[in-house]
Amino acid sequence: MKKTMDQTTRLSNILTDLLSLSRLESAGLNLMMEPTALRDVAKDSIDALLPASENKNIHIESQVLDEPIEVLGDREALFQSINSLLDNAIKYN
Repeated sequence: MKKTMDQTTRLSNILTDLLSLSRLESAGLNLMMEPTALRDVAKDSIDALLPASENKNIHIESQVLDEPIEVLGDREALFQSINSLLDNAIKYN
């Protein structure tokens, strides 16, 4: 029974990730392109996933340059992309 529940949860997570990626790639998505501090977006994503990583005894370490890293992009879309990558790394590590 536990194995079935684990597989169901895993498939649900994969489906959620695919739907998020589909939304990001959607042609109708209105992105707010503006200068965005990528380091801050990555830090916010790490902070948001800290409880999940701690629950699995996974330590997230970031090594970022001291200089600001600014990109032209949609902050929320960048956050979702980074969050999805980190979340998958935590889930499937």
